[in-house]
Amino acid sequence: GAVYLKTCGSFHFGSGNVATGNSWALSMDPGSYPDLASVGNIPLAGNTNDDGIQVQGSLDSGDIVWHDLNIDFILTGNSIVNSGTSLSLDPGCVVQLENYVSLNIYGTLNAQGTAAEEILFTRRDPDDYWYGVYFQPGSSGTLTYCTMEYASAYNQGFAINGNGYLPQIENCTFRNNTYGVGGTNLINPTLSVANTFSNNTEAGIYFTGCSGVSLSNQNLSGHVGTFGAVYLKTCGSFHFGSGNV
Repeated sequence: GAVYLKTCGSFHFGSGNVATGNSWALSMDPGSYPDLASVGNIPLAGNTNDDGIQVQGSLDSGDIVWHDLNIDFILTGNSIVNSGTSLSLDPGCVVQLENYVSLNIYGTLNAQGTAAEEILFTRRDPDDYWYGVYFQPGSSGTLTYCTMEYASAYNQGFAINGNGYLPQIENCTFRNNTYGVGGTNLINPTLSVANTFSNNTEAGIYFTGCSGVSLSNQNLSGHVGTFGAVYLKTCGSFHFGSGNV
């Protein structure tokens, strides 16, 4: 597109820029981000893609913050947050993902919305089906007041999938995915603060090969697929606490 920034950290888009007739007005890798003062200054209209900022590639260094600039962040290819780096999303951010795209976390992902300003992870177009956000061994993260929807690529999508690590998840909504929250090889995975799971096609919660599973205060409805609301495979003894609906 018109402007591409790679591993540039915080940058400023001032007023008066005009970008028309391009594939994208602004593209970047996860290691770059516009500052708060750029709000209202990023031109979108008149380009092939006028619905947001294109993001693709990997975050290889630094601590990056995506601010809510009233512009969506659109992942057009698989993106990686590498070990030793962190990506934080401000309340109100919207992240769109194209067909078969995933976000893989080896470092830290902090997506902390508020009750008034949730963070949304969703498909870009009505016929797109993304894979989900995958937390890999050694990763870390927190998700609060996030809505995650339409992670359903090849009927294998997990909105959140933890491999050896499950992030802190509180006051989040998981809807219309293949699976809401899943994981494998987890030790003591715990969901204790209220989350809402609705109409995920295979299961709301799906854990396999985990130990010490504990679930309390989770609200699950509309899971009429193969595994129902909660499915646990080879998890040994698990705890169903109070407050689950």
